[in-house]
Amino acid sequence: MAPSHESLVIQVEGRSGTVVVCLEGELDLLGARRLTEALALAAGRGLLIDMSQVSFIDSEGVRALIALKASAAWLRVLRASEPVVRLFQLVGLHEEFCGPQPV
Repeated sequence: MAPSHESLVIQVEGRSGTVVVCLEGELDLLGARRLTEALALAAGRGLLIDMSQVSFIDSEGVRALIALKASAAWLRVLRASEPVVRLFQLVGLHEEFCGPQPV
């Protein structure tokens, strides 16, 4: 089997004002660019991002999430994988992304 050129699989589904995103793989420099491009039209809408299948995330992935949060009505990460939780805790963003949705 040939290796995949896509290190991040992105599935996007829109639901009445909210965009639900499922990520699988590595959220690195390339994945962050692809995620930002995939969600360019979601500005101003709420974002729910399932990161249970993210095996790796680096500073570029965090930067992309911060930028998406700034342009969205709100953003919440659901079911963050262990690598994601570890990095969010390390950089002090766990509550920001994984805490309760603001009212």
